Amino acid sequence: MPILTTTTRVTYATRLPRGTTHASALAMLADHEFFLACGPHMAKYERITASDDNAAKQSRPAGPEIPDFVKEKLRGGSSGNAQLPEPHRYRVTDNVNAGLASMFGTHVVSEYEFVHLPDGGGLYVRVRSPMGIVMDSLWEVREADQGQDDEPDSGSGSAPDLDLVQNGAITASRFLVGVVKGQCDDGSMEIHRRLVKRLEEREVD
Repeated sequence: MPILTTTTRVTYATRLPRGTTHASALAMLADHEFFLACGPHMAKYERITASDDNAAKQSRPAGPEIPDFVKEKLRGGSSGNAQLPEPHRYRVTDNVNAGLASMFGTHVVSEYEFVHLPDGGGLYVRVRSPMGIVMDSLWEVREADQGQDDEPDSGSGSAPDLDLVQNGAITASRFLVGVVKGQCDDGSMEIHRRLVKRLEEREVD
């Protein structure tokens, strides 16, 4: 890693609506277009086709290694293989707020890579942005810890409460990582809110 580049970790967690199943939450994460539409700054996106991807490989920087928290999930799968499956790639254009326009311009074009980990291990997302910024996130559906403020289950046969947990790593210049983290904090929580809203609406239907 270059001497002026650093990596910082982030974690966000949201309780999913009661009655949500592990399968239904993972199915929602598998809807990449809906996931992208949840981004609060997203202006447009397009799927990167196989032919486009072959051309882009020549100019795509290698980026940092896959984070350890993703490797551990891969090794823990039934195959025990730490090799990532082939990702689904999208080119995403985000609007930039006025306070950051002097640094990034009015729009930022990033490349998103979506990888579904085996055995229901969750969704791994890598975002490659200009200026060498790389954001890695592992989205998992976990059984919630029962805290003092949680309501008890109505019966022994009821489904457990679930949390949507996002573990992330932001790699960027030391001069930019704080700014990027601030944007990630705001954007991720809004994405969580919109994902939960979709599950709530489906429960009503």
